[in-house]
Amino acid sequence: MLELDHASGDRPGACPKCGKANAADLDHCPHCGIIFERYRQAQARQALRRRAGPRKTIAPLGLRRMGAYAKFFGQLGRMLDAGLSLDQALSQLQVGSAPTGPLARRALQRLDRGANLVEAFALAGAALPSYAWGHLEAGQTAGELPAMLRALADEIDARRRRILGQIFNWRMLWFFAILGFAAFSLAVSSSVKDLSDEAAMTSVGAVLADLAVGFAPMFILYLLLFGGVCFAFGWFQIKGKHQLTERAPGFEAFRLRIPLLSEITVRDALARYFELLSKLLQCGLPLYRSLELAQADIELPRWREEFGAVRQSVERGEGLAEGFARVPRVPADFLAELRVGERTGETAASLTRYAALLRDQNGRARMALNGAIAAALFALGALIAALVAFQGLAAIVSAYDRI
Repeated sequence: MLELDHASGDRPGACPKCGKANAADLDHCPHCGIIFERYRQAQARQALRRRAGPRKTIAPLGLRRMGAYAKFFGQLGRMLDAGLSLDQALSQLQVGSAPTGPLARRALQRLDRGANLVEAFALAGAALPSYAWGHLEAGQTAGELPAMLRALADEIDARRRRILGQIFNWRMLWFFAILGFAAFSLAVSSSVKDLSDEAAMTSVGAVLADLAVGFAPMFILYLLLFGGVCFAFGWFQIKGKHQLTERAPGFEAFRLRIPLLSEITVRDALARYFELLSKLLQCGLPLYRSLELAQADIELPRWREEFGAVRQSVERGEGLAEGFARVPRVPADFLAELRVGERTGETAASLTRYAALLRDQNGRARMALNGAIAAALFALGALIAALVAFQGLAAIVSAYDRI
């Protein structure tokens, strides 16, 4: 804390940074240039960060865990809304199955030792995505924990349904079926091509037996190969994309350069960010703290760091629009909308309106993307069918010549 020895009561007698005397009773230091009030606020924030508590484990959720956590957070939010205390709610949820039941039990033990909910989850070993931690911290800090828990449950469930839609839709099921038929056809072609002259000259039964012996191992091999491709695609959609983004900066940069896909990714991230920031401001949280909590909701790590420019701009006394102008990929029309909101005192409403606009734009973009994916899968399926047909024809001609 600064020791004040002037009548003004808010200016130090000496600079807290360089130690030079403030003989002129200024609100800033003429030697090192700091503004005393802002320096005090920055020091207070740093002290708060040093007391930030246990480290949180950030990890993507699988489909099964997504369903379990969506149900868990939704139930917890409804119980708190019904008037139960946090201890009572977790006590009822600890009887559930893994992973949420044991987590509730371990978190309850941490709560009994004086931890808050976020600290209890972190100490209990919860492995959650960054957006989940952001929702929990936002609800806890703003005093709107039940509402943010329900919002988090809805967000997890929406992401689960989106992933399921990306994997199990008519286009992908049709493509998987093509791969299965291709495995069958290639195995038949290989067995026909390898048909022994002895079996061909013996009898129909010998031919069929020889074909069956050659077909079984090749069919299993091709089925495993194509099954591995399908499994890799599913793993990438559920976990791989998020793990690579967290661990490989180059992959994140690649995601942000893919035409159409990058636009959808950025709009999704901005829509969630703006909606959460709007909720926090409506709850009465200070702007700086709201920006800090909303920033944690961005899943792209390196891009998330760019949003620190917004907080720095607010520290310097600038407006939100000036801060967002320094963040790459923030649309220019949003800055115009935000400036209007700041002038009219409706910043939160402007954020909510623009988030809705982004989601509407993404709905149309996803329709175009689905059409492009369908065309690409059709072309790939036709190519696979042609290759399989050529392989089969070559095998039949070879067997005919030998017979």
